[in-house]
Amino acid sequence: MHQRGFWSAQIILLMCTETAIVYNLDAYSASMPAWFQKMGYLSVLGLVMGVTIGATLVGGLSSGPLLDRFGIRKVQGASLGIMLVNAVWTAYAQEWIEMMILQSVRDFVCAIGIVACGMRARAILSQNQEEQIKGLGKLNIWSYAASATFAWLGPILVTHNMVLWKWLGAIITFIGLLEVVLNKQPVQIKTEKKNIENFSVWDWDILKLVLPAIGVSIIQGVVNTFIIVDAGVNLGSPVRAAMNIAAGLAGIIVPYMVKKWGDKLVIRSLMSLVVIAVLCLIWPTWYILVFVGLSIGLAQMGINIILTVKRPNTGRSASMHSLVDYGGAAFSSIFWGTVRQLAGITSSYALLLIPALLCFFAFERLFRSKRWLTQE
Repeated sequence: MHQRGFWSAQIILLMCTETAIVYNLDAYSASMPAWFQKMGYLSVLGLVMGVTIGATLVGGLSSGPLLDRFGIRKVQGASLGIMLVNAVWTAYAQEWIEMMILQSVRDFVCAIGIVACGMRARAILSQNQEEQIKGLGKLNIWSYAASATFAWLGPILVTHNMVLWKWLGAIITFIGLLEVVLNKQPVQIKTEKKNIENFSVWDWDILKLVLPAIGVSIIQGVVNTFIIVDAGVNLGSPVRAAMNIAAGLAGIIVPYMVKKWGDKLVIRSLMSLVVIAVLCLIWPTWYILVFVGLSIGLAQMGINIILTVKRPNTGRSASMHSLVDYGGAAFSSIFWGTVRQLAGITSSYALLLIPALLCFFAFERLFRSKRWLTQE
């Protein structure tokens, strides 16, 4: 079933489905501030965004049991079906509570759909770790390019062409749903015996494998949430842009680095880069903040790609991995807001060294353990 070349028919079809999910995840989320402002509900935007982040986290955690029980095809089809109904309903929404519920449901099923896409990609790609890292890197470039495009397009459509905004999502989602329904190629999840030998199936053991990434996730969440407020638009916006650019470029850079130096040394280097970036946040200038954005984006996505290949390709392991991604960002957005008020802006950024160093320590323990060796 697995294709030797990357651009197989199954990869192209997968990208159609992932594009539909990415549109629902990014275009609508980026549109919310513009929609709430246009409808006169800007005062409740913070509440709505907090609720939707929680829905994304719950969706990521729910994906594992659903995927392992019902399979990728059924779960993806159901997710896209809900997204399609949601998109049509959103076209007629008028009240902020209604939009909050719709956006929460959308983010919940999008998180499930994204996890399913990751498992499907790993099943299609070669089971060789080096080839999987390269393949996931290429898909990562496409995903982030689509994400950036849709996040840019959504608010513009809400402001200038509300009718197109209302129905474009439904059309794109329908195309993704059509691919899942009509594509009869079975998705077979295979985890080679050498990758699971002596590997416990308990969730905590799976979580320990991806735990080193949680420090980077926390830092990325804090910077995403507060940097524009703290540094101003002129300084903060380039950081967000650099973070997304670096995350996309990680798909090119990280596979090359892994091939040249090995995954352990690459992760160690990326986490060292994050520690330096956190220190730089204490003395913000335009050039330093751009470096911070590039460093965090490269590290967050680079480590994510490597650890995705290291863990088993099961719904449960993917679900626990999503806990690290979404949970770290959600925790930092809520908790670090309080830290920032109590300790001050500069001190709160300095305190980010704590999760950065704990992240480094967790990896060093894992690096020396038999667990990592059994994943080779």
